[in-house]
Amino acid sequence: MARWGNYRALGDSVSMMRRDASDLTFDSPTWSWTDRVALAVESVARLRGEAAQGCSLASPGATVEQLVHDQVPRALEAGADLVTILIGTSELLDGSARPASLARRLESGVRTLTAAGVDVVLATCLNPPTAIVPRRRRVRTAEFTAELWSIARTHDASVVDAWSLRDARLRPLGSGDRVHLGEEGHRQLGTRAVHVLGLPFVELGGRPRASAAGG
Repeated sequence: MARWGNYRALGDSVSMMRRDASDLTFDSPTWSWTDRVALAVESVARLRGEAAQGCSLASPGATVEQLVHDQVPRALEAGADLVTILIGTSELLDGSARPASLARRLESGVRTLTAAGVDVVLATCLNPPTAIVPRRRRVRTAEFTAELWSIARTHDASVVDAWSLRDARLRPLGSGDRVHLGEEGHRQLGTRAVHVLGLPFVELGGRPRASAAGG
């Protein structure tokens, strides 16, 4: 199992952290999925008798271009050894962005990270309710998700499935990031990411707990 000590979450508002660093209860309804990944990384490090840190560089309304231009360099400057990325859904639903063009730009950022020895986890696009999203725009997110799998194979990154989450919600036009997750969506995505990373965590009564196995 990898021994991560410096985790950074990149993306838009869906990946922003909300936790109080002193709160180790795991079950706060306000926590984001990246809060749960960070606490998993930190808790497993403590089992090894080591220190780890997780924080978010994500920002509201961030685009793929901003992630690559601003967030990736900041992650490298911070010495990150693990990065998660969730980006693109709102951009594809709201604008005229082309999935292949966005994917090429994002791939340049992933390439930069992996070349520096950073482990990267790509989250697929979110899939909001079909009744309120025009089919042509939903197809864009599906195409971008397919591109993400290709990027992951090329650059030895991991992928976590956000597409199948049923808790994706759509905000009105003009309200910033159009797509967000409810409490259950954040919990499920955090759990999926922890499992993809192979961290020795289990859920008991809905609350993840670190396990000494594999630590």
